[in-house]
Amino acid sequence: MVERYFSPQQWDDSRVGVHVEVGALTASQYHASRRHGPRADLHVHYVLAEPGSVIAHDEHFRVGLFTEQDYAAAFDAAGLCHRTLLPDALTGRGLHVASRTPLTAREDRRQGRRDAFAAAGDRSLHRSGERP
Repeated sequence: MVERYFSPQQWDDSRVGVHVEVGALTASQYHASRRHGPRADLHVHYVLAEPGSVIAHDEHFRVGLFTEQDYAAAFDAAGLCHRTLLPDALTGRGLHVASRTPLTAREDRRQGRRDAFAAAGDRSLHRSGERP
């Protein structure tokens, strides 16, 4: 499973932050970003404040901005040929679900193992072959 991030076309360097107040707690997140081709550098500053306490934290990130063709090429390179896109999953940006074999083939193998164990019965659990 791979959650989609923003594509190069969706990326917006002009967004700068979020501010939320819940009761006496105030939370703010501000960021500045700079795009470098298919990558973006972010400097993020977090502030949590409530009466008598202020906590601040900074983080720096470099993120990839991938197209659908980039995702497809990465899945192909990894041998993940069976793919499904859940376009609104998680954060609303979408979720890729990929595997090397189709789900039906995996289910068929699992059912085959279940059938083999059922055919063996409890004999596979006891040396004498007798039921307890």
